[in-house]
Amino acid sequence: MILRTKTTNQIQSPASNPYVSLGIEFTNVVFWFAGFIALAVFLSKLLFCRGSVCGAARADVAFGAFLWVIWTVSQVFLSLNVFKAGFRKPSSARGEGAAAAAPNPSMKETMA
Repeated sequence: MILRTKTTNQIQSPASNPYVSLGIEFTNVVFWFAGFIALAVFLSKLLFCRGSVCGAARADVAFGAFLWVIWTVSQVFLSLNVFKAGFRKPSSARGEGAAAAAPNPSMKETMA
């Protein structure tokens, strides 16, 4: 997931919408949560649960919960980044260097 985040920031087109990416990530987090909760409920309703298969399924629920927490923390960081940056084009990711970091003199706020 970290590799995907790093590579998409470098090759993502400037016209892409960060809010769409945020919505897709949020949807994935909700579905992951629903999936491991559904498996936990299914396992709790079984009349008998013995052996290595049942132990593996219980471990799967625990591992799914752990991954959901990690994914949710990642989603929070993504949300903070999107709402902080908005639709601005990141200057350092495109390799424009100091020229992109210089303020635009035609903007009213930057004129002294």
